[in-house]
Amino acid sequence: MTKNEIKKYILEVLENRFNIPKDKLDIKYLKLPLTGEHFRLRGYELGELIFEIEKFTNKKLDLNSLAMYELAFIDRIACLYSCKCYGTHTFQDAYESPRDSNFDSKEVGQAYSEELSYR
Repeated sequence: MTKNEIKKYILEVLENRFNIPKDKLDIKYLKLPLTGEHFRLRGYELGELIFEIEKFTNKKLDLNSLAMYELAFIDRIACLYSCKCYGTHTFQDAYESPRDSNFDSKEVGQAYSEELSYR
């Protein structure tokens, strides 16, 4: 599943389940925190969103190993769940040691580069 497919799904869930108006879901807002002033999701709602994404992607991340802010942004969530090296804790670990047979180092390298741009 691609990052763009996951972003599109997240936007659909935000609109349909959390009643966020379409004008607040413009592409220019994708890097704003979901729990911030713009989207105003509560912690439990962010948890529900992550659960929906896990069902949609059929991937489960070890959420305890991630920094809290890593799941606060639509772009970041899509990046984490689109990476073929799921099951690893960081993109750096995945890049150095692929853990599944569908490993694509080019995709992981790009995802890792995108992760660095958030820091």
